Amino acid sequence: MSEFGLHGPTQMRSLKKFISGDKLWPLNEVWEHHVQDNPYNALAETFVQVQHKCASDLFYPPESAADFVKVAGAFHAEYLYAEFQHHRRRQPDNSGALIWMLNDCWPCASWSIIDYYGLPKQVYYSLKRACRPVVLSFRKVKGGFDLYLTHNLKKRLDGVLTVQLETVSGSTTKLQQKNVQIDPHASKVIDHISNKKFGQQRNSLLFANFKYNGGTTDEIYFHNLWKDICWPEPGLKIRAGRLTKKNGEFETTVTLKTEKFARCVNLSTQEDINAYFSDNFFDMRSGETTRITIRSHHSFAPDKLHLNHWLSTWD
Repeated sequence: MSEFGLHGPTQMRSLKKFISGDKLWPLNEVWEHHVQDNPYNALAETFVQVQHKCASDLFYPPESAADFVKVAGAFHAEYLYAEFQHHRRRQPDNSGALIWMLNDCWPCASWSIIDYYGLPKQVYYSLKRACRPVVLSFRKVKGGFDLYLTHNLKKRLDGVLTVQLETVSGSTTKLQQKNVQIDPHASKVIDHISNKKFGQQRNSLLFANFKYNGGTTDEIYFHNLWKDICWPEPGLKIRAGRLTKKNGEFETTVTLKTEKFARCVNLSTQEDINAYFSDNFFDMRSGETTRITIRSHHSFAPDKLHLNHWLSTWD
């Protein structure tokens, strides 16, 4: 097994509870007080500085606290998602991964995937997706990318793999379609995508889907850095269902549809309560429709949910 971790900021809703408005931006000693601690105080770069640098390199330099939460949180989520994919591909040589860490014991913006107030960070949902029983993952190699199929089911999987090159505006080019079989509890390379197939496509992504006996799984992979992509206004629409109560919990299902690629789509309740989302901080491909179930021990207003994406302000 392997142990690893990374630090990242909490959501703005939690951040405002332990950092006063006049200290939210720019990054300062109050942020450091709530992140840095022994045995790492002697490091040349503090955790906050590392978060800022990495987020700026992958996305863009943040200009506000909300910007910082968005880009540093996305870096946290993407980094650990890739780490999980790497270790799962290595089975059976590696049989698990110990993540540092689950939750916080005081208000901070550090290693946890669930903050002190019980609110999941972006990374919580990315790791939930990384731990699905059947996953696809791309690995960069010389001349292109290997596509892995990894699963932990007790049965042999037989299915059809489809790989496409898509742009964020919605155009699609099919690269591969073939039958694939894999033994129980296994991981293997099931395709190789050459760099030659990309041409000069800048605002594009690789999309792989595997339909097998009993289900389907897919994966979105950006072969260019996120900072080099011109994200379109997605044209997201939301339709909320009726709030019901059963087994002591309030629940609703919302339907989301997007015209163009929507990056880091996320929902939150207007009320300052902890709600449980079937998925959050996820990407949606052009023309895609998805349904998200929301549960809470407290009543909330489905028609007043906050809907954000990469081009909106997460305040």
